Amino acid sequence: MLAAALLSLHQPALSREVASSKPREGQKPVNEAVNAFITRTRDAAIVESWKKSPGDVEKALVAAWKVFTFPLKNKSIAAVELLLEADRGIAPELNFGDLPEKERAAHSVYAPSFIIRRKDLDLSIGTDKFGHFFEEGFFVRQVADEDPTRGDALAEGMSKWLEGMDPGADFVKWLRKTGKLKCWWADEDGRKSYDLVGAFAIHAAGKFTGLEKRSSPADVAANLAGRKWFDDLEAILKKAPKDLPGLEMLLKDNPFKVEDVVSDAWDEARNPNVETLERAPESK
Repeated sequence: MLAAALLSLHQPALSREVASSKPREGQKPVNEAVNAFITRTRDAAIVESWKKSPGDVEKALVAAWKVFTFPLKNKSIAAVELLLEADRGIAPELNFGDLPEKERAAHSVYAPSFIIRRKDLDLSIGTDKFGHFFEEGFFVRQVADEDPTRGDALAEGMSKWLEGMDPGADFVKWLRKTGKLKCWWADEDGRKSYDLVGAFAIHAAGKFTGLEKRSSPADVAANLAGRKWFDDLEAILKKAPKDLPGLEMLLKDNPFKVEDVVSDAWDEARNPNVETLERAPESK
């Protein structure tokens, strides 16, 4: 999570209307390689899990989560970043965001901003958002599942808490009552408890970069989109037969499409950073 904390402190260029969106002859559309890679990586992880535990949807979801988790230097996320980088050659006319040289030098790791192409807009998205989408998306899904009757509120509150933003008094009361949660995040067998309270502002780590502390509502949006994606994937897998050919056919019919999960709320030019709270809110 700390890696994502450092990566979340970037300033993408402004989103802009699509200009010359059709690729030149012989070129692939922007983000096509990203979609193919994420689909292929997701499917391989799920199929391998299915071989060991046919029909076990939760284990398959954990396998998909693990292959995309962001801590340290996850190869899958790094590959996504490289594929996004390759999109520069596909759409050289677009203005890909970048940090000023002085500010970039303050980062021990650096999240460039690349274009996610949708029908109506080209969104300038920091590549760290994919870390939030897969990693924190799975985590806040587990938090939401603690009380399905208020799952949406818990997911949003936990996402804001992680970013050092005010999640609201009702969530804080629930959080301090709950304290810790046994989850895959802490241990793949669910044997350890994750300290929910201590997670406050873990991403708003301005002291590590020398930059002003900032919290990102765009990161919150990516977290929540990730939660929905895992929920949707769960619904798909519940329809899967236990045999591998049937599973593989179902996955083939439901490929990952970045344009379906990314929204303009991921774009920090449209959903700008806010000041991080100085301290965690107290329960009343």
